[in-house]
Amino acid sequence: MSRTKHFLSRIQQRGILESSIEVAQRYGFPKGDKYILGKKQIDIAIKTLDQERRALLKARDQGGIIAVEADGVLITAYRFNSFNRKLSQL
Repeated sequence: MSRTKHFLSRIQQRGILESSIEVAQRYGFPKGDKYILGKKQIDIAIKTLDQERRALLKARDQGGIIAVEADGVLITAYRFNSFNRKLSQL
């Protein structure tokens, strides 16, 4: 997203990091032209990220996951290391 000179000077004056602005856009709630990221939204985002991290760690412990989808419908799923390339060429 493009940034104006005014925006860049204001975040510098106020000691706000651009990464904090990106987080506000991602996890804050829009209200008109604003993105509001308060402590409540931050806590919700942290909880969501913690849950996603746990799910990713479980998927890694399983050796990775492959999900097969066609036309928006999940058809099958299997572990990444269970695929046998030799059998698929028969």
